[in-house]
Parts: sequence; structure tokens; C-alpha cells
Amino acid sequence: MRSTGIPLEFLDSLVAPARAFSGPQTHADEIWTGRPLVTFNEASPADVARAVERAREGQRQWAELPRETRWRSANRFARLVQHHREKIIRMVQVFCGS
Repeated sequence: MRSTGIPLEFLDSLVAPARAFSGPQTHADEIWTGRPLVTFNEASPADVARAVERAREGQRQWAELPRETRWRSANRFARLVQHHREKIIRMVQVFCGS
């Protein structure tokens, strides 16, 4: 666990997808100490282009779902955010300051 009170494994899981990017390696710093928290790769232009195409396809699939299904999904997301709000707030503070 880092001084943030957030387990390193959790921070690593947040940036794990970025480790597949092909850009140069970088890191996120803790706002209060300036110490590196986690390392990951920056997205290259090709990575961004792939992400945009995947997002467009995801939007097409989402739009095809019945309204009730989309509502249930959004409602579940809202409940999860409410349930994990303290962890979310802590993460925002760690990366952006209070």
C-alpha cells in the first residue's frame, strides 16, 4: 500500500490496459509528494486511432440495445459509483489534489 491508502494492486489494475500502448513509458505522480505511483505507456497515434474505432463500434452496439437494457446498465453504473464513492474521491485527490 502506498502512502495514499490505496493498495498498489488497485492502482496497477487501473493502468494495466495502458501498458499495452506502444508509446514511451511514463508515470503518474502522487500529488502531495511528487513520488511516482505507477508506470504505464503513453498512447501513440496508432493506439488512439484503434481506440476511437473500438469506441465507434461500441457505440453502434450500445445503440442497438433496447432502451430498458441501457437504462438498467446506466442505473447499475450509478449504484456502483455511489457504493465506491470514497475510493473514487481518494483517487481523484491522489492524482489531482484536494
